[in-house]
Amino acid sequence: MPRESKGARLYLRGERRDATGKLTHKPMWIIRDGPKTISTRCSPGDRSEAERRLADYICEKHDPSLNSGNHPDQVSVADVLNVYLKEKGVDTSKPQETAARIIRLLQFWGDKNLSEIGKNNCKRYAKSRSTPSAARRELEDLKSGVNYFIKENGISGHVPAMWLPEKSLPRHRWLTRQEAARFLRTLWRARDPLTGEYTRRHVARFFLIGLYTGTRAGAICGAAIGPTIGHGYVDLEEGVFYRKPRDVNENKKRQPTCRLPDRLIAHLKRWQRIGISRRFVVEYRGNPIKSVRTAWDATRRELGMNDVMRHTLRHTAATWLMQAGTDPWEATQFLGMSLQTLLDNYAHHHPDFQKTAAENITRPPQKRHRNNRIKPEHSTTIRKLNR
Repeated sequence: MPRESKGARLYLRGERRDATGKLTHKPMWIIRDGPKTISTRCSPGDRSEAERRLADYICEKHDPSLNSGNHPDQVSVADVLNVYLKEKGVDTSKPQETAARIIRLLQFWGDKNLSEIGKNNCKRYAKSRSTPSAARRELEDLKSGVNYFIKENGISGHVPAMWLPEKSLPRHRWLTRQEAARFLRTLWRARDPLTGEYTRRHVARFFLIGLYTGTRAGAICGAAIGPTIGHGYVDLEEGVFYRKPRDVNENKKRQPTCRLPDRLIAHLKRWQRIGISRRFVVEYRGNPIKSVRTAWDATRRELGMNDVMRHTLRHTAATWLMQAGTDPWEATQFLGMSLQTLLDNYAHHHPDFQKTAAENITRPPQKRHRNNRIKPEHSTTIRKLNR
């Protein structure tokens, strides 16, 4: 029985040498598509560009204009995702991440038609992914792509209903002040055992900004010092953090402007003065950082805090604001969070949380004003309740 095709995918081909040991081919990302191999001309460290070229290859290979009809049996999932990526993916807040998810979908669904989208195949896809939450996020993209294609082009037959993994429970882990100090101290003191160089102090700066503003990781990594095209920035004179770049549209992950705490402003000015934050708030060896995942994961493993994610800083900021008795409406403006989300997940930390209700539940009933007389037929019932 022939082996099932895996579809177009990336493969890191190692270096090759001749019989004398001379290097003939450097390591490189290539595209494998059945028996075909296509070079991306991308080195091992340039995976993002290799993924972009894979997306371009798949889009060229699957041209929606080649469809012979609009019945689910005649429309390939690859065509649907191609249309969605070209017409909607570029308008998302993170088009590169959207493209990466589409690529992963294509590796499983690329050789299937719309009529094959159903519960069984969706479950097979979920099992092939690392986590149920990752599978759900990608299948949501597939569902959006199918809905968009049907809306724009119409389908003459029935498309099977999609199945999605259950949503994961929300994380409510937050750091105590002692835990935060311990985590920050570990980041600040981490050294390379061979050179003695401090290797995680840029992550310590990331940590402080996330802790004191509750800003998401992507906005912190992209934050510049002073107005910069395509980036949010901090205004140290006014003490304000413009999280959202001016040339980017607002999305559901709101990024409102927030006032910087005085303690954080002092840190930022000192970092700029000593030259460790020249153009961007968080720099490593003079360059802006894209992610702190590797150093972060190493630190939490060392401390035995495996449940502390980068997003935990946002949970911590919201919790600390509530513990300090901050007005909920002002806290939502500071964090860029809906009032309902704040009340559902963090309000119980507020010192006034249900305070009046807890006090009143043990108090005797207040006497009514004499003008608010009780009807005779109700007096017997009230006496029984007060016994």
